[in-house]
Amino acid sequence: MGDVGSGFLGFSIGALALAASQRGVVRIEVWAILAGVFLVDATLTLLRRLARGERWFEAHRMHAYQHLASRWKSHRPVTILVICVNCLWLFPWAYAAAVAPVWASWYMAAALVPLAIVLLVVGAGSRES
Repeated sequence: MGDVGSGFLGFSIGALALAASQRGVVRIEVWAILAGVFLVDATLTLLRRLARGERWFEAHRMHAYQHLASRWKSHRPVTILVICVNCLWLFPWAYAAAVAPVWASWYMAAALVPLAIVLLVVGAGSRES
């Protein structure tokens, strides 16, 4: 899809998430949890690059999924792992946040903080080897 396609898709999904949350259909925390792998990986990578003074807008291979694909020599196992994380970890937290909206922020933190730690260990934002 490339940067242009993924940028457009991300913007579109983000706009739909904001519209749905403003209308009270689905809380923004639920959307953040469901997009957790991409949101956390992109955020950590961007922050680490900015902290090193790198040009954040230049192409790179510093996302956690890119490190794993390189390490495992294939995108397939990484894709399967992301599907498993979404189904077995993030979806239950998103469901809990949707059912008990009073606790949605706590559920979001409970879902995303451990994910952030794992992605940092995997190498999100670290330089290409």
